[in-house]
Amino acid sequence: RLATGTKDGQVMVWNLKTNQLESNFKAHADSIAPYGLRFHWNGRDLLSGGRDTMFDWWKDATGAKLYEDKSGAPIEFVDAVPGNDWYLYGGAAGKFKLRWMVGESAFTKEFEAGEGNVTTIAFHGDQKHFITGDDRGNICYWYYDFNLKPMQKFRGHQGAIGSLAMLPDDKHFVSGSTDGTIRVWSLITGKEVARAKAETPYTSAVA
Repeated sequence: RLATGTKDGQVMVWNLKTNQLESNFKAHADSIAPYGLRFHWNGRDLLSGGRDTMFDWWKDATGAKLYEDKSGAPIEFVDAVPGNDWYLYGGAAGKFKLRWMVGESAFTKEFEAGEGNVTTIAFHGDQKHFITGDDRGNICYWYYDFNLKPMQKFRGHQGAIGSLAMLPDDKHFVSGSTDGTIRVWSLITGKEVARAKAETPYTSAVA
């Protein structure tokens, strides 16, 4: 399935096998950010975040809401930790939340990068570490064990981070930026190890 979000907060979910629209519902009172939609790892439910500051979890990607949280600031991204009932959402002013379940109880904890708006995220293969990028060119490396400050920061980009991807060895990652460069970084040394000039000024996706 494919989910799309609009500037007026509408969500549409499409069946790619039949090319039919499965559901169409008003999810948010304001626009949905470019990274504000993500299918749950179960393949059925949908997570959404809006500039209305709301995070929502939708059952079977329909208008039936399972959970909501008012983050207090516009939401720039949402994501789910594969294999766990753990969710990350937020991004405005460098702050974002981790939500997790213990039985029937839900808990949240806020992380703070302390820089610009966090716009993109990528998970390490162990599902315990992750990296984030913001609109000021900063990249942070985090550990889930409720450390509320980043373990490490990577600096060098002169523009917003548009995309991040872990490499298969889980020791390096790739970043794309509005500064027109694509860079490879070492998680071990914290240094840039390779760089390429993009053919367009803005790299919005890397893999």
